[in-house]
Amino acid sequence: RLWADTVKWLTKYNMPYDGIVWSDNKMYDMATVFPSVNFFVDDNAKHCNSIARLGFKVYLLSNSYNQQPLEKNVSRVWSLKQILECEGI
Repeated sequence: RLWADTVKWLTKYNMPYDGIVWSDNKMYDMATVFPSVNFFVDDNAKHCNSIARLGFKVYLLSNSYNQQPLEKNVSRVWSLKQILECEGI
């Protein structure tokens, strides 16, 4: 159900994406499968910080459960619209 809900959400907001990753080694998998990706989006601060430490630009969709400190190349955002504006999409 998570996969279907995520695809539905991305489609609803007309958000282009290269892939969706669910894995125990999510950060490693994302970095190796998508090494030239423009940016990553996640709602888990731990995942965002981990992928950011590998040198990628990351957007954290802010929520009450992810208010911990962030790495310097993680940007906290409150909407997809904000990501699209930041990326000029």
